[in-house]
Amino acid sequence: MSETSEPFGACRLSPWRAAIRRIMLQLPDNRLGKHVRSVLRRVMLAGWSGPVDIDDFCGARLRLHHADNLADKYILASGDMYDRAERAAFATCMEQLWQAGKQAVFVDLGANNGSYSLTLAGRAIAAGRPLTVIAIEPDAINRERLAFNVAATGAGPIVRIDPRAASDVRERVVMAFNPENRGGIPAVSAASGDRDAVDALPLLDLLADNGVRADMLKVDIEGRDFTVLEKFLADAAPDQRPGLIVAEAWAGERDRMRALFEGHGYAVRDISRHNLCAEKADPPS
Repeated sequence: MSETSEPFGACRLSPWRAAIRRIMLQLPDNRLGKHVRSVLRRVMLAGWSGPVDIDDFCGARLRLHHADNLADKYILASGDMYDRAERAAFATCMEQLWQAGKQAVFVDLGANNGSYSLTLAGRAIAAGRPLTVIAIEPDAINRERLAFNVAATGAGPIVRIDPRAASDVRERVVMAFNPENRGGIPAVSAASGDRDAVDALPLLDLLADNGVRADMLKVDIEGRDFTVLEKFLADAAPDQRPGLIVAEAWAGERDRMRALFEGHGYAVRDISRHNLCAEKADPPS
């Protein structure tokens, strides 16, 4: 049976496990809270390896696959503390676009389980405001899980899933399997004739194919972040560059990613230990 064949709600935690999770979500987001949360998570999931359905994540309904996806594990344990600052930055930008009378466009490059896409979609649905989301996810299993979460959230009219990958050149790539974290699967160039290969395109071409200009862009593509953004920012006209970009940049990549953004006129700040936030100086108008 497929892991997405059961309807949403079929994989809820038992009452005692759900009670433990409620305690976890009330813990502070500090070192002690994280330690206690980690201990409680192991107790909560003892003997439970299957997925978990939640409907309390910022307007999104998610089926979380904690056994092989670190993002899902973190969301299950910490709720809306997961990447809170990053998602709040996008929510603020979206509100500013609406106030300026615009239909916001969010591009989720490396969409994984849809946590970013679907929290924004949930806000738009609740507010009755216009939003278009392009969720780019080339891994077949992640994409199946993403599609399930989109349907469970009722975000089908908002979220369009693109099965291709981003690159700095047009090529064919395969997704390198990572059994411990499906959210951390890098794309590598494919051998000729590889049946599992998918198309990879420069980001500007992906946007053109989808008929959108991104107002907001999240980039988390496991090692290709810099090369894809370098190509995109070099080729895109100033009015094609998003007003807000959040990109993964660990310590070894942080300085040159910061320099790339600043070289194209962005104000850059550390939004978390693994992400940079780049904003245009002029607000949406």
